[in-house]
Parts: sequence; structure tokens; C-alpha cells
Amino acid sequence: MASGTALRDGKKESTWRRHIKAQAQGGGSVAAYCRGHGLREHGFYWWRRELIRRDASVRAAFVPVHVRVERPVVTEGVEIVLPAGGGDRRVRVIGAVDRRMLADVLWAMEEGRQEEAGRC
Repeated sequence: MASGTALRDGKKESTWRRHIKAQAQGGGSVAAYCRGHGLREHGFYWWRRELIRRDASVRAAFVPVHVRVERPVVTEGVEIVLPAGGGDRRVRVIGAVDRRMLADVLWAMEEGRQEEAGRC
């Protein structure tokens, strides 16, 4: 059997693909499968190697890709309420804010609350 690609028999290839898949799923030996289906064992092994080779030589096809960018949800703003001893402390954020700056503001508010609590 030649491994040339010019004269391929699609029906024969399809038949052998089915046999190889069925044998693998059945879990039995190749010899037993071939006996049960009237196949030559050496032909089975040849086709199994050949189909692996053919599958490896198939070039990857270009597939169209659609990139979808998730847009952030735009809100009117964010309100953060920090409970305090006598009342709540609120921070209203409108528009884009640097994360680090917001963390510093919240930290400062918490420090202020602790200082007030220490004075009581």
C-alpha cells in the first residue's frame, strides 16, 4: 500500500476510520476485532498509522474570529456608605476615579472615625 496523497479513496478511508474507532471503543484486541470483521491485521495497523499521519499533515484552516469587547456598565455614580458610631459616612463617586486614590480616601475616612471614637 502506498502512502501517496494523489490517489486517495475517500470511501476506503472512511471505512477504515470507522473500523479503527469501533475497535478502540470496544476495548478488545486488534487481532480479535480483525477476526470478527474479516479484516487483515496488518492492514488494520497500516491504516491506523496512515490515518494518524494524514491527520497530522492536515493544515490548520483559518477560522473567522469575531472579537467582542465587553463595554463597562456606565452608571451615574457610586455611593459608599461607611457606618460610624453616631451616623453614616458617605463617599459619592461620579465618573472615573483612580482605584488607589479611592482606597486612600476610604482609609482616611476610617482613620478619622477611629480618631473621633478615641476622643469620646
